[in-house]
Amino acid sequence: MVLFGIERKSMIEVRNNEKYLTKHFREREFHTLGHGDVQLIDGRIPKMMEAMRQYYDVPIIITSVYRSGNNQSYHGLGKAVDFQFYKSDMSGIDWNIHTRMYHDMASHTGIWLLLYQMGVRGFGRYNRHFHLDYREENISLKENGKEYAEWEAISQ
Repeated sequence: MVLFGIERKSMIEVRNNEKYLTKHFREREFHTLGHGDVQLIDGRIPKMMEAMRQYYDVPIIITSVYRSGNNQSYHGLGKAVDFQFYKSDMSGIDWNIHTRMYHDMASHTGIWLLLYQMGVRGFGRYNRHFHLDYREENISLKENGKEYAEWEAISQ
């Protein structure tokens, strides 16, 4: 079945419950409150988040996955995730890891290479969070045989 141009077989249903989808992430962490009881998200998102969790070895707070109301956005299609890296004691954003991720994304090294191998094609850098998505169109950059979209929205 194809839903909004996406094969449904690659999508998984998520609910607001405590079931672990990966070693570190519960299903509820991928469920966005206020956007329906059952949400469809790309089944690769939990695996991608777990890979980053293990790579940087710090907690990750997912701030948004699915957003209803706009099926033209990658969040509306359940193919995007916004997140922040937190200190191990959960006292706030881990700016050291944030800086490492920013560098990896800007230089296309480290975790960026792994994420690209996992199918991520949308890479967004913001002041307080990152955005990743599994887009198949709106690819704006080509470099060394790799095609992707990349943007930065950093205010001074």
